[in-house]
Amino acid sequence: MDNLITSREAQKLAKIGSTAFYMAKRFNPKEFPREHIVFCGKNHNPKHLYNKEDVIEFFLVKYPNFGG
Repeated sequence: MDNLITSREAQKLAKIGSTAFYMAKRFNPKEFPREHIVFCGKNHNPKHLYNKEDVIEFFLVKYPNFGG
């Protein structure tokens, strides 16, 4: 689980805002990195995590000015 990151961490890694992250996810659902849903307990909301390498690869392809 070391390579799983939250959507906020993915945004920081890709140097994009939440709107750009949402639009990339919304308009490229088949290409966007697969979401891993982790349940932390009965009384907690599930966490949506992404594979760090998949996020880097996706945004390197979609946004060539990615500087990470």
